[in-house]
Parts: sequence; C-alpha cells; structure tokens
Amino acid sequence: MIDNFSIAHQYFEAWNTQSSEQLTNLFDPDVKLVDWNTKATGIDAVVLANENIWKDVPDINATVIDIGTSHANRAYCHIIIKSESANLNFSVIDVLSIRNDKIYRVDAYHNQS
Repeated sequence: MIDNFSIAHQYFEAWNTQSSEQLTNLFDPDVKLVDWNTKATGIDAVVLANENIWKDVPDINATVIDIGTSHANRAYCHIIIKSESANLNFSVIDVLSIRNDKIYRVDAYHNQS
C-alpha cells in the first residue's frame, strides 16, 4: 500500500510532465474531476480533460506548496498554477480522494475574486 502523500506527489509529477499514461495509472476507473471550469467522470473523460488543459496552455505548471493527508484517505494539496503564455499565477487547493492506492476524485478550488 502506497501512502496518500506519495500518491499526491506522483499525481503532480504526472500532471507537470503532462503524462496521460501516468495519470491513467493513478486513477480509479470511475474517477471524477470537479473544478471551476469543468466536470468529468470516468478515467477516459478525466484524462481527456487534463489533456485539453495541456493543449490549451502548454506551459502550465503546478508548483506544490504543501500537502496534508487525513485518515479519511484524502490529500489536501496547496498548489500554485503558473503559465507565462496564459498569464496565470494563482493559488489552488486540490483535494484528492484516494482508495486502494488510486485517486477516485479530484476536487479543485481557487479564489476567483
């Protein structure tokens, strides 16, 4: 069994290297993504949603500031999203829900004010 902290780090490594294969390996088949722009359910749809972000903003990057884990099988991740080409620089909280060493839900929140 892999600890949730390590799974969260693997997730952001896969995201920053834009590796669909690594994300697929981390996700539960029924994974659900909910963020401020999109919702997707199922591994193919969630991977595609990430691929679309990478296509639209090729230089996007998530810098991990802090990761906390809970006994409820969640990783609470404070990240900074940056992209020079899209002029992005904002703070996000990702909540990764994990069971059986797979991410089954990603909830992403950011302050839109």
